[in-house]
Amino acid sequence: MGEPFLSSLISSYMKTEEIEEENKLITEFMEWHPETLSLLKKPVLQYHSSWDWLITVLEKIESLGYSVCMESRRNVKHRCVIFKSPLLIDKGDESAPWIDSAWKAVVEFIKWYNKQTHEKP
Repeated sequence: MGEPFLSSLISSYMKTEEIEEENKLITEFMEWHPETLSLLKKPVLQYHSSWDWLITVLEKIESLGYSVCMESRRNVKHRCVIFKSPLLIDKGDESAPWIDSAWKAVVEFIKWYNKQTHEKP
C-alpha cells in the first residue's frame, strides 16, 4: 500500500483540520521554525501519512529516554506504545493501519510532554 492510500484512509478517521493541527503540534515538537517551512513551495506536513516523516519523531522521542514499541496482537491488530515509568501511551485498534496507531501515540505523547515541560517551575 502506498502513502496516498494511507493518507486517504486516515482522513476517513479524522477531519482534515484536526490532522493539520496535530501535524503542526508535531512540527513544533521537532523544532521546525516557520522560516524553514516557508522555504518549501507548499508546506504539506505529512507526519500522519509518511513513515519518512514520522520515524524522525519516533527517534526524537527515543532520544529523550522513552521507549517506543510497535506490536501486533490478536485483540489489537496494530499497536504503538510509548513508555517510560510512570508514562504509558498505548494506541491501536483492529482496523487502523500501523502509521495511524503510531501517529496517534506520537500526538498524545507530545501533548503530555508539553504539559510536563510547561508545568515545571
